[in-house]
Amino acid sequence: MSGVKATRFHCYLSIAFFLGAFMAPVLYAAKASAWDRYSTNSANNCANSACHGDFLAGDPSNHDDHTDMLPGDCNICHTGGGGTTPVFTDESTGVTGFPPIGCMGCHGRDDDTEPGAGLRQHHFNAGLQTECLPCHSADFDPLDYTPVGEDVVPPYYFTPDTAHPDKPTDPCDDGLDNDGDFDYDRAEDADCWVCGNNVVDPDEDCDDGNTTDGDCCSASCEFEASGSACPDGEFCNGDETCDGAGTCQAGTQADCDDGVDCTDDSCNEGTDQCDNVANDANCSDDGLFCNGDEFCDTVSDCSFSGDPCPAGAICDDGTDTCEPAPGCGDGVVGDGEECDDDNNIDGDCCDSFCQFEDSGSDCSEGVFCNGDETCDGAGTCQAGTSVDCDDGVGCTADSCNEATDSCDNTPNDSMCDDGLYCTGEEMCDPVDDCVSAGDPCESEGTSCNEDEGQCVGGGGGGGCSLGGGTSNSEAPFASLLCVCGVLLYLRRRKRVSHS
Repeated sequence: MSGVKATRFHCYLSIAFFLGAFMAPVLYAAKASAWDRYSTNSANNCANSACHGDFLAGDPSNHDDHTDMLPGDCNICHTGGGGTTPVFTDESTGVTGFPPIGCMGCHGRDDDTEPGAGLRQHHFNAGLQTECLPCHSADFDPLDYTPVGEDVVPPYYFTPDTAHPDKPTDPCDDGLDNDGDFDYDRAEDADCWVCGNNVVDPDEDCDDGNTTDGDCCSASCEFEASGSACPDGEFCNGDETCDGAGTCQAGTQADCDDGVDCTDDSCNEGTDQCDNVANDANCSDDGLFCNGDEFCDTVSDCSFSGDPCPAGAICDDGTDTCEPAPGCGDGVVGDGEECDDDNNIDGDCCDSFCQFEDSGSDCSEGVFCNGDETCDGAGTCQAGTSVDCDDGVGCTADSCNEATDSCDNTPNDSMCDDGLYCTGEEMCDPVDDCVSAGDPCESEGTSCNEDEGQCVGGGGGGGCSLGGGTSNSEAPFASLLCVCGVLLYLRRRKRVSHS
């Protein structure tokens, strides 16, 4: 046994009164029981000098270590309230947070197939079969007691509180050989080796707290190959790669320079690409009129639009103007001219530089009513289409007014007379065309007689009639008067002359 393991072993044996809980009933000679307590008044118990007799010895002693870890709470281990009372492996008085299960709380695991299996395996592997055999014949065969792994938590292990700040929490970091295989804690026992717990175990190259590939520490906690990708999801900072020793190396920033000086170059994280935007302001003005406007070309860099003058014109940098070529406007089509109409005026289909004006361009003669004249693109001004002043209303007189450059649409009532009396008076509406005033008799309560061209009827019988029993023979002598639909008459006396 190495010096380190021997020291651990003696320390382990020195606190065996906690581990005695692992010593379940076994055969003692014929059905003997394991020791159930730590006591100094008997040779046949854990305090035997050959085992843990030095638990109280030394300064500080192992006993002091326990009281420091569990200050003032002696009843966690003792029974009856006194520090000198027997310490049982599987019972105690208990305190808040520590049930009355004695040493078993810290030095036993409920998961073991037999209580105390870890301690018994430790004794066997320490070569104490001969010493144990007289009292614990069952301990001679380790197949009779199988412990769970080093990493299984005993009942009392939980997060330290203010009253017990030094209480152990991790069975892989408590200094004990919990499963009896003489491999102590995480440094030695493979039961405590877990990939992805952020602790680098002896069988691991690395442990970054996860079991994911692509971060330079693989899902099996091995270094990923040098040069393998470990992307951070950002485009503009370049491609990250592993160094082969668990570290992800920063990539090279994306180079967005397109080599064109006049473009604004930037990296666009939103689109994962470079933006190279042409900026005319980056091209300085050379002050020359005749090479045109400066602009930024995304391929050719700063460029010029070229001679700003139209065909046939001569550019003059001195005056920053376009001038007609010599001979343009003399009525003779010379070299470089498409036409020459004896002037240097635009708008007549032969422009001021003696070139054809574009097809469809205006060459108006100043007359409104004959429509808009346009060039044919070959020097000829084409007649326009006469203005259509028809407003779609049949009773208006439609005409084009050259003086006002507009159409006149004048209503004409005479175009609406249908020759009928009973339709009433007709008139021209500039929107609704011919409209009628309607039945002229309707407002009088009479009927319209188209044949007679008048309103007839009235009163009870409709129209006037002779009243008072007047006969037809008397009618000529009556003066008739129709009032409110009743025909009244006045008789005239017939004068008789006497001779």
